Amino acid sequence: MPPVPLPSVEDALKRARDAIAAGQSCIGFFGLPGSGRTTVAQRAVAGDYALCLRLSVPRDDDGAIAAIVSLAAQLPSPEATTIVKNTSRTYLERLGALMALVPKGSALLFDEPQLSDEGGFAETIFAVRARQFASQVLKHDFKLKVFTANRPDPAQDLLGAHLIEVKREAAPQVVTQLADLNEPDSRRFVADNAALLAQRSPIEIRLAAWLATRGVDDADLSRTSFRLRELVRLAARRISSGAKGMLARLALVREPTVSQWLEWAAAGSKAEDRALVEKVFLFGDDAASLRLHDSIAELAREQRWLALSKSSEAHRQLAERYKAQFSRRLSSEQLGQALRAEIEVVYHRTMAGDAGVLEDTIYFAEQYDAVGRAFGQRGERQMKQGDRRPGRISLGHAITCYERALENDHHDWYAAHYLAFNLDVLGDDVLRIEQQYRRAIELRPTFVWGHSRWIRFLVTCGRYAEAMDAFEAALEVCGSNNPIFFRELHLDVARQFLQAGAYRQAQAVLERVPEAARAQLDRFEPLSRYAKWQEEPDLNQLVFPPFRSMASRDTPAFLQSGEVCESFMPGRLAAIEGHTYRFRVRLQTGQFGWRDETAESLRALGLNVRLRVGAFVEFLKVKGAKERASLHPTEEPFRDLEVRYPPPDRYADA
Repeated sequence: MPPVPLPSVEDALKRARDAIAAGQSCIGFFGLPGSGRTTVAQRAVAGDYALCLRLSVPRDDDGAIAAIVSLAAQLPSPEATTIVKNTSRTYLERLGALMALVPKGSALLFDEPQLSDEGGFAETIFAVRARQFASQVLKHDFKLKVFTANRPDPAQDLLGAHLIEVKREAAPQVVTQLADLNEPDSRRFVADNAALLAQRSPIEIRLAAWLATRGVDDADLSRTSFRLRELVRLAARRISSGAKGMLARLALVREPTVSQWLEWAAAGSKAEDRALVEKVFLFGDDAASLRLHDSIAELAREQRWLALSKSSEAHRQLAERYKAQFSRRLSSEQLGQALRAEIEVVYHRTMAGDAGVLEDTIYFAEQYDAVGRAFGQRGERQMKQGDRRPGRISLGHAITCYERALENDHHDWYAAHYLAFNLDVLGDDVLRIEQQYRRAIELRPTFVWGHSRWIRFLVTCGRYAEAMDAFEAALEVCGSNNPIFFRELHLDVARQFLQAGAYRQAQAVLERVPEAARAQLDRFEPLSRYAKWQEEPDLNQLVFPPFRSMASRDTPAFLQSGEVCESFMPGRLAAIEGHTYRFRVRLQTGQFGWRDETAESLRALGLNVRLRVGAFVEFLKVKGAKERASLHPTEEPFRDLEVRYPPPDRYADA
């Protein structure tokens, strides 16, 4: 695929060179996806440097591991590989030792470094390591540092970066000609929308022009404003399963470019599918640098373009290919590249669910964390599906991984927490679970998810007073006004109390959520309603079904259009005493009372069904008609409150 002319790249490159000539040593290029920011960054670091490091962090659990290995592979010192394999050092210690080997006068190109957290309070160790990697590398004294980003970030100011926006600008007709999109519908579409298309990226132009040849009318396309994500969704409904499979397999590859994987991904696909994928869905400056956009990879995963079994098989094939690379590079003494291939073997065997990965050589605690996470999630899924035996086996593998991670790095707070959690799921060792939850909080006091799970463990054990004390302690250490904080601590703790029927404690927790944040939390109102519903039996006021919101309780549920309500009396069947049906009802005055009916009188009111104790009924009188009764359907509105495995009474004697 020939390079596509991008005037925006030339303009940004000129501004960068002017800034470098003026003494600027840190340049940041930002812009929308497809603007050409990576292209201009690559050209900006072209020059006379001792070494030019080219780095990125894959958005996978072990992305920071892949990044540190890539760094080691690019360093000229043979000591780099030895440092990476030194398991007596922590990740950060090894990173510091590697940075000390970077030659003076080197340049750096860092594609999309993660400098700020993404707003989640239950932050994983993988996100923390990715940020630490970016921070340490970018703080190093390079002769020139260049990085790319989607948008300006306050954290970039700390680097003293000179930011340059790369605006999307392209020649639509040139783009479509280079992709052989020369059908009449395509040419007409481009001519009619030239001004708008000129502001889009080449891949967006190609997709829009291709869709125009597949019966998608201009109105549908204009509604997308030619945005990549929407265009991909439209295209996904029109490409063959073969093309989808090819794209989905490419999405599993973590290499920056996918050119070398095209033959593998296209195996079994038709020639026209491969041509379509290469010319329309991929992007790059030439045939050797083709890339798959994140939007396409994400959609392929979300919509499962590959079934789980096929995805696992693809990961197994990738692991075998990387294993062959490892052996080949090891024999030719390309030790840095061999190490990267070895890391990829572990990653792909993990994603394939291969328990044999635990016999592979694993150099980082964080790698064990990633493998443990994969097996823990697999075990959770199996347990939910009722496959308890394989579920317990998977959870056992996860526990082994976290134990090994802690052997490698006894400061690994993430491993301590998830060792506790997976043991908690199995429910076999209460003392050890408590020890590890406490250890995780001591190692990282601001890890909100650690506090949340610890508190929920105490609730499950029936230790309510300790749970409330732990909740207060979490607020003191981690307090924030971010809605995510309330979701991950308050709402989940309240849910656990409600699962145990402890509505008073749940209400106390929910009351600590500020009024301003409640509207932003989808589960706040259902949880509050459920807590109220649990309270109502104690007050002898349980007359509404739990799915009726507080705001709707003054309005009859069964009032039909045009009817005028004279009175309605919601009630719950509290008891059947002989031939008498006793209903606890809310009276017109708003107070609560009792109403007795017989089977005959209920049939006269229109209830011709057999009622069970606990049924909710509404007695309604409308103007000009006799009183009638209607039965509320059985409904489960609180799916978030379902008791998850294992049963919450597993620690009844703890």
